[in-house]
Amino acid sequence: MNDNVNERLARLERENRRMKMAGVLMLALFAGVFLLGQAPRHSSSDIVTARQFTMVDEDGKLRATLGMSESGVAGGLWLYDESENVRANFYSLLDGTVGLSLFDNHGNPRASLDMDADGASSLVLSDKDGKPIWTAP
Repeated sequence: MNDNVNERLARLERENRRMKMAGVLMLALFAGVFLLGQAPRHSSSDIVTARQFTMVDEDGKLRATLGMSESGVAGGLWLYDESENVRANFYSLLDGTVGLSLFDNHGNPRASLDMDADGASSLVLSDKDGKPIWTAP
């Protein structure tokens, strides 16, 4: 019984470290975008307008997407692994909800942090099948 609790605790600690790392990377990314936006503007030709931006690696594999979801209900940033599976998603829904979702290498959601337009937040941790195992509040 004690081994089972220790294994679960170790797994949660690993997931927590991954979530912290993902959070730090997201903050760094958005800080970089913000700082790039501080450059003086010379003309309107400095503005690029598009519905979606994609980033590929040297082999042409999809690594990141910035834009609207295919359904048009969410705008966000999707990060992909080398197999082109989505691993992280930072999003903003039309109803004002924002969130961060982390996925395992099979595409199952493993952690999701959401905040609605009124500021109410929730955190959901899921098992390998994507079924919630812990939620707060």
